[in-house]
Amino acid sequence: MHRVSGTPFAANPARGWKLRDIAAIANMSSRHLSRLFNDQTGMSLADYTNRVRIALADELLKQTRLDMERVAERAGIRVAAPVPPRLGTLPSDAAEPYARNCMIQK
Repeated sequence: MHRVSGTPFAANPARGWKLRDIAAIANMSSRHLSRLFNDQTGMSLADYTNRVRIALADELLKQTRLDMERVAERAGIRVAAPVPPRLGTLPSDAAEPYARNCMIQK
């Protein structure tokens, strides 16, 4: 796993790394890398990449004045788009069963 930890991934976690990219650097198949990584670290490569990205975001928050969007961008954390405001109301055929289920029975 030393071949992975010292790779460009560790230096640039914000890049949209794919398992096959990291496997190519380690000179092994994606499946073999996944198996070895999990056996040696007890976590998946996806969990590891998320931990690295979160640690980087934590450092950026502590050491810079960047806003959350820039921190997420630099750390490679993909943020879901905000939920748009509610448009209108539920159609009556959906609202009626919902209201019926929410009523308190006396």
